[in-house]
Amino acid sequence: MVDPPRFVKAARSLGLCLALLAGPSFARAGDSSVNRVSGPASITEKAKTWWAFQPVKQPPVARWATSSPIDAFIDEGIEAAHLAKAPPAAPASLLRRATFDLTGLLPSPAEVTAFLEDRSPDAFARAIDRLLASPSRIAPALPCGAGHARRRHAGRTLS
Repeated sequence: MVDPPRFVKAARSLGLCLALLAGPSFARAGDSSVNRVSGPASITEKAKTWWAFQPVKQPPVARWATSSPIDAFIDEGIEAAHLAKAPPAAPASLLRRATFDLTGLLPSPAEVTAFLEDRSPDAFARAIDRLLASPSRIAPALPCGAGHARRRHAGRTLS
C-alpha cells in the first residue's frame, strides 16, 4: 500500500509539472505573479550573441586528419590538452568491446577465434554487421529486468 503523505506529495509535484508545461494560460485569472506575453517575443541584441542564434558554420578540419574529420577534432583536442593517445586496441579486445556494446553479451571463444583468423581488411566491419543483425542485438533495448534475464540465460534453450 502507498503511504498517503508520499502520494499527496507526488500528486502535488505532478500538478506543478503540469502547470509549468501548460504555461501562463494555466494560471488562475487575476494572478499577478504570472507574466503575460501580449505579443511575439522579441530577442534582445545581447541574446543575439548567444551561440544558438549564430549561423551554422563549417569548421575547418585539420589537414592531418587520420581516418575521419571526427578523428581530426579528437586529435586536435588531445594535442591541445597535452595528452598522449592510447594505443590501438588488440583485435580480441576490439571484438569483445563491440560485442558487449551491441549485444550486452561477451563473444564466444569460437567467435573470437574466427575473428582473429580473418585477416581481411574489412573483418571488423563484417563482425559489426553480423552483430547488428544478431537476434541478441535487442538485449540492451529490453527493460532492465528482461535484459538481465536474457543475458543470464543466453545460450540456454527453453523446454
